[in-house]
Amino acid sequence: MDATTLNSQAERFLAELHRSPQTVRAYRADLRHLTGWLRETAHGLEREALEAYFAVHPHWAPATRSRKQTTLERFCRWALQHDLLDRDPTRHLEHPRLPPRIREGCDGKTSSASSR
Repeated sequence: MDATTLNSQAERFLAELHRSPQTVRAYRADLRHLTGWLRETAHGLEREALEAYFAVHPHWAPATRSRKQTTLERFCRWALQHDLLDRDPTRHLEHPRLPPRIREGCDGKTSSASSR
């Protein structure tokens, strides 16, 4: 899938997405950023291109990369269901490890999510 097709199909995907307005806004920004990069580099939506995309953005925090990757995974799953892709280019991408989340309880004490 080329950048132009990705751009138009992303809007269809977002229109069908049953998520909060904030999530739709974040997904739109993620897909637009990728589309711009694909245009600049003349890549298509392929595994190698996605690996290169994440490699040229090493400054992204693990949570940011994870969110962007989840956006792409959901879009690609949708595109497969709509026969827009032959295979999922996100299938073998490795998700970054996220640090444990720290929560503050009602008593003001902190605990990690894993200590529950």
